[in-house]
Amino acid sequence: MPLYAVVLAVFWYALTFGLFLLPGVVIAAWLVQRRHWDMSVATIPAIVASCAIGYVVFWAYFAHPTAGRAVSVSAMIGAVACLGWPSALQRDIVRTAKHADLAQPLAIMFLAGLCYLGMLYGVDFAQPPQWRAVFRFPHLDVASDNLISMVFSERLYAGQDARPFMGDWHSSDRPPLQTGLVLVQRPFADWGMPALLQYQILGTIAQCCWIPAVWALARRAGLDGRRVALGLSFLLLSGFVLFNAIFVWPKLLAGALTLSLVTLLLLRPPGRARPSALEAATAGGAAAFGLLAHGSAFFTILAVAVLMLHPRFSPGLARSAVAIVAFVVLLTPWLAYQRWYDPPGNRLVKWHLAGVVPVDDRSLGTALVDSYTAAGVAGTLANKWDNVKALAGQPWIAPATPAPDALGNWRVGEYSNVLKTLGVLNLGWLALLAPFRGSNPSPLPPAIRTVLLVALVSVLAWLLLMFGPGTTLNHQNSYATTLLLVAGLSALIGCWPTWACGTLLVLQAVDFTLVWLIARPADAAANGPVLGVATAAFVGLAVCLYRLGRERHTAVR
Repeated sequence: MPLYAVVLAVFWYALTFGLFLLPGVVIAAWLVQRRHWDMSVATIPAIVASCAIGYVVFWAYFAHPTAGRAVSVSAMIGAVACLGWPSALQRDIVRTAKHADLAQPLAIMFLAGLCYLGMLYGVDFAQPPQWRAVFRFPHLDVASDNLISMVFSERLYAGQDARPFMGDWHSSDRPPLQTGLVLVQRPFADWGMPALLQYQILGTIAQCCWIPAVWALARRAGLDGRRVALGLSFLLLSGFVLFNAIFVWPKLLAGALTLSLVTLLLLRPPGRARPSALEAATAGGAAAFGLLAHGSAFFTILAVAVLMLHPRFSPGLARSAVAIVAFVVLLTPWLAYQRWYDPPGNRLVKWHLAGVVPVDDRSLGTALVDSYTAAGVAGTLANKWDNVKALAGQPWIAPATPAPDALGNWRVGEYSNVLKTLGVLNLGWLALLAPFRGSNPSPLPPAIRTVLLVALVSVLAWLLLMFGPGTTLNHQNSYATTLLLVAGLSALIGCWPTWACGTLLVLQAVDFTLVWLIARPADAAANGPVLGVATAAFVGLAVCLYRLGRERHTAVR
């Protein structure tokens, strides 16, 4: 890839990143400065507001392409005007954007996305760009799901009917949020950026929203900088995150939004017994957008709903009602689309919950009754036990697409199986059973037990609701669950001495390098500029995390 093309791609990346977050940052600044929103979780309204704009733009394009272009361009121009026009709001935006709780996670997010894209485009197998993630990491069981949002957005942008969609799939089978996010900036692709490159860049940026979401969770949980840096490092050095950040199905985006629900509804800031009405409404919106990004968010949303029934976690009747109303109002238009415009919209639900793969006209309830009746008690129990075994994978469950070598099979396991994805972090369960009694001056905040409880309830719901057998694989799980597990276990391990944490982090880095980075090494001579960008971004990430990790004795500011 020539140098000028790399420089241009980095410019497009920076522009796309800014336009993606700017409307949300404007709204977050207004909330922080005018509505006394907690600055420690300011990244949440920034993400949720940007997603809300994408959702509105989706419906505008659905109504008519001209209306869609008008709304998307107006949103961008309005956000830029708020930033550039001297006013009280501009001063609020600048003041908020400079705060560490917004500037640091967004800087890490920017560098992570640039690094991941460099890893993707630093390998050229003479394949179309949309397939490079698949060929970069062979033997992973994926289809063309990373293209669904692009196909949908291009149909709407051209004013075409999305029916029929792709083969025997309906447009209503996949939620529309990422489609709307793409459409917000799609008019700018007509000014020189290739639409496919814009889609890949924007998709990766959207998936990297897990970084500000984890930051807000850690801040609300009361973690110090050392533990936040540790958790982010384990995630950034994870093949699970790497693959899902560049194979841009919107599952990490759904995980980030669902994580925001957990943060606002279940974690309490000091001195407050329940969330504010504004936080409850934002939490309901985050839950709705999580489902509108990917339906797998349902399992973690269900776990939150179950825990809210307990007095310890209940936000109160009024706050619960506010969250539910926001959730229902935002979800209703898409449910109507599925029900009346392109029915039935329940193929994936029947597939995963009832084991019905072929397309048929049965309702979900009928399919569930038929499937469980046919399986019987013995068959159902066997299916659920296979679901449990799939958490670990081999040797209990064989991979769907075995690799010819040991490293390839391990990569398949880290992609597919929950326990192998967690890797060395599984030692954190020992810290939960027998906490280290050392000289660490920062005790484990009680909120971390809540984080792990949500994750475990979500896993239990997943094991029971998936029909089976052995269908509880990572890519069919709520990604919020994985993020919660890594955040919670990292916090537990953070109680150990520095040398122990450092050793585990080195082991994680070695695993990441051997299993993922050199899976198919790049041609350094042909891709030197791209690999240089990825390396520079990685060094920037290391510096940011090192500085954050030095804040050991106090909460992140």
